[in-house]
Amino acid sequence: MTRIAFWDVSGGHDSPWLVYHLAHMLADHGRRTLILDLDPSSRLTSMCVSEDRLIELWRHEDANTIAGFLHGLLTALNDPPGPKIEELGPGLGLLPGSFALALVEEPLAEAWSRGSDPGAIVISSIFDRVTSLAQQTHAADIVLMNLGPGLGAINRAALLATDHVITPLAPDLTSVHSLHLLGPALSAWRTDWQARATSPPGQVRPLGYIVTSPAIAVNRTPQAQHWQAQIPAAFHRAWLEASEPASDPATDPWCLGLMREYPGLKILAQEARRPMFDLRPADGAIGAHMTSVVRCREDFDRLARTLLARAAELNA
Repeated sequence: MTRIAFWDVSGGHDSPWLVYHLAHMLADHGRRTLILDLDPSSRLTSMCVSEDRLIELWRHEDANTIAGFLHGLLTALNDPPGPKIEELGPGLGLLPGSFALALVEEPLAEAWSRGSDPGAIVISSIFDRVTSLAQQTHAADIVLMNLGPGLGAINRAALLATDHVITPLAPDLTSVHSLHLLGPALSAWRTDWQARATSPPGQVRPLGYIVTSPAIAVNRTPQAQHWQAQIPAAFHRAWLEASEPASDPATDPWCLGLMREYPGLKILAQEARRPMFDLRPADGAIGAHMTSVVRCREDFDRLARTLLARAAELNA
């Protein structure tokens, strides 16, 4: 099983939408895929299930969401049975998110402050236990973790349970600046965890970055061109601790994909509650929209193949 976290510190690059589509494409590739929504805003969960189903999930919080399952783990003497997985399609499952997840921020922060205390280690590694039990329940080949923005205790604990980290970016100042924050923070957390725990749950290694922007599909502004050219060097310095000359992400092996946003398809997909690349004429995808659907499928197919190849390469 491979665990991959998507971490966008600014929250401005629509990571949930990216994870939603990539998960469906990986399932289309025959990989049993599990989504963990670890963002308390639960935007990804609301994309995956209907509003009526979401009301039902949150009404019975303890049995149905990651927040309820975490509460069970923290209060039980032994690990409870695996969590309930929301089946989204063949080979695709979701461990739903909840606003109540924010309540574990303080206990996680307090546990981290206690260093190598055995009880603190158990709490700090809680997401490793959650992921392992959820993976067993779904028999997942790959787990995609969607994190919320920021550098808080929830994200730190979740990242320490991952094998790889992907950061979604846009060709702008915010993305380039966030790289200088994320890379060193991840490195410091990993080093600190290895000093206090004998067996870190995950490898916690960068897998690469994804650039998403409508500017990719049209003539880019000089400002977007400038910031896009800064991304590779910033990523190599902050995440890989290596000096690299600035170049276009298209030539950087650590860029997993240059993704279009497809704003027209996004509206149709939200109404149809299906991935953009699965839209049909009955959903309003006709004419130029259908051409975009085909192109969108090609984009996500390429991204899924690149991601799988890079993960296999790093895991070899």
